[in-house]
Amino acid sequence: MDVFAPGEGILSAWAGDDTATRAESGTSMATPHVTGVVALFLEAHPASAPQEVSTAMTGNATPDKVANPGHCSPNRMAYSGFIAPSRAPTVRNGGE
Repeated sequence: MDVFAPGEGILSAWAGDDTATRAESGTSMATPHVTGVVALFLEAHPASAPQEVSTAMTGNATPDKVANPGHCSPNRMAYSGFIAPSRAPTVRNGGE
């Protein structure tokens, strides 16, 4: 593990119907946060090698925010604010 992400009491979509939600905790809730940051980074930097992505994630994580990181775990929280927003392509008249 290189970074932590929110994973306690995260409200998420749930089975049942189109509006069902449920608060869950654990790795299955933290993982989407980290992969989302990676996806945003790759959108802005599509030619990045895996090591560049890893360096960006760990180098821009917020230090000292995890209350109990555990022995030998990093005290770094994933952060997306360093990624410049990409420009969405202009769509004209139905995509012409």
